[in-house]
Amino acid sequence: MKDCGSENLRICVLGLGYIGLPTALMFANVGYRVHGMDVSSRLIDDLIAGNVDFSEAGLNTLFRQVRQENKFSVSTEVTAADVFIVAVPTPKGTGNQPILEPLYSAIDKVVPLLRGGEILIIESTIPPGTIRKVEEKIYHARPDLYNNGGEGNVPKIAYVPERVIPGRVIQEIIQNRRIVGVSCNLVGESVSRLYASFVTGGIDTVTVEVAELCKLAENSFRDVNIAFANELSMICASRGIDVDAVIQHANLHPRVEILQPGIGVGGHCVAVDPWFLATEFPQESDLIKTARKVNTKKTNWCAKRIVSAISRRGLDEIYFLGLAFKPNVGDIRESPAIQIVRFVAGNRPDLSIKVADPYIDYIPPELNEFRNIQFVAAADLDQIKGNCFILVEHRDYQKYSGADFQFDDFPPNLNVISDWMYDYRSE
Repeated sequence: MKDCGSENLRICVLGLGYIGLPTALMFANVGYRVHGMDVSSRLIDDLIAGNVDFSEAGLNTLFRQVRQENKFSVSTEVTAADVFIVAVPTPKGTGNQPILEPLYSAIDKVVPLLRGGEILIIESTIPPGTIRKVEEKIYHARPDLYNNGGEGNVPKIAYVPERVIPGRVIQEIIQNRRIVGVSCNLVGESVSRLYASFVTGGIDTVTVEVAELCKLAENSFRDVNIAFANELSMICASRGIDVDAVIQHANLHPRVEILQPGIGVGGHCVAVDPWFLATEFPQESDLIKTARKVNTKKTNWCAKRIVSAISRRGLDEIYFLGLAFKPNVGDIRESPAIQIVRFVAGNRPDLSIKVADPYIDYIPPELNEFRNIQFVAAADLDQIKGNCFILVEHRDYQKYSGADFQFDDFPPNLNVISDWMYDYRSE
């Protein structure tokens, strides 16, 4: 096993998305020789040209610095390395089952390059038991590494789940505490030393099983707590009660901390990871499954109320402001805002719908099928006179807040400006 404290260590990162690219750049920035691989030739061409297509604070600066030092290369091919880091996505498929093909495909690309003693680190979110399956996969594909050369020749596998949030990736990839899941303490020491080259928040070594479950538990916990806030908001709305006031005063209790309700839950973690637990443990995950249903229900609830309001007001044109899954990022994965726009466009094909987001310069693919949707450049927002729904509270839209009146057919915490505006915070 190579010395993970050596700057001569070669690292190959598979998957250069929201997690893989920042991770590769951090390792290159502290002096390691890093090669990044991605199956998207368009992404690779952009990176070679010096373009980063992620709206993350500090990412472009870090990318330019690493490029100047010639510590980071990219291509669509996996290269030989001492450490392989897999950071490919794990989407959910039919029945909310995790799709592990991207992970296994990445492993298949690594296996032929193994010469003995390499470290394979998985950062992708995975269901419990996946690391053991990866170990078996490598064993069956390369028995020579296990039968010849002794223990030192065997590939060492670790699970190091990411713990960052879009919009603060660079900051949190450094500051947040990390866990390293391993089967061998020696591997844990090596991998911990590797990440300690840039992680300041501390590193804990645990078993693989604990690391796998911990990642899913973290995001399921958040989903359950958001679901309570969203359900409370619907309860309050049914009686015309100010949910903000309820939460504000309930939170004065020393052991109560209710979150703010939103239009649903999106993103690559909280909206997806709980299903990996629910599908793996269907008999033991009633609360987790219910939370997922509540947060999906909240998105549909908001969409139906908007359609109803549009019909009552006799509107023929509206604006939706914000398409991302959370404020101040351009990440649209699992975005509840997009689901609301889809619902309204599908139920009111006669309605002219204009959408805008200061962090997005295109109509998301999920909306391409609707002919009544038109994208509006962020620079044109000052021309909006009314009939607007703020779905995501980007900082660019803060000037639209502070309405001086409200329609009584909306819950009290929904602000209305100009003709009317729906302003509901997105978690």
